[in-house]
Amino acid sequence: MSTFDQTLLQACAESTLNGTLPFPEVIQRLSPSVEQYHVDLIRLEMTYYGHQGQSFVYPLNLNKLPAIASQLDLVAFQTALKASQRGEISYPTFLQQSMAAGVSSYLVFLSGRLAIYVGRNGAYSVEPFPTQP
Repeated sequence: MSTFDQTLLQACAESTLNGTLPFPEVIQRLSPSVEQYHVDLIRLEMTYYGHQGQSFVYPLNLNKLPAIASQLDLVAFQTALKASQRGEISYPTFLQQSMAAGVSSYLVFLSGRLAIYVGRNGAYSVEPFPTQP
């Protein structure tokens, strides 16, 4: 098991935000030391959790974010997710569209290879990681 390296976590977060590191590579780099991470779109922060109970919080310094819709619009969210998975939109754009669709936070479980997206009223969508070609 790798060391919980906060420098690596920060680099992964920054590369994700600026669009230079695709999701599959993020997961590959994080998996040795990170069990899961949480993206809080209300507080605008990512929290990484290590296998041994460690944690690291990284602020999401993003501009021009929409208000989080009061209801989770699964069709709009799925559209944003699929566009992101196809590389058609950047991660910040995915976050903007997800917020507009009502996503207030999400959890990514690396070993379980899935993410759970949650709306403000508890509605949720469970999404397995996309399969690689």
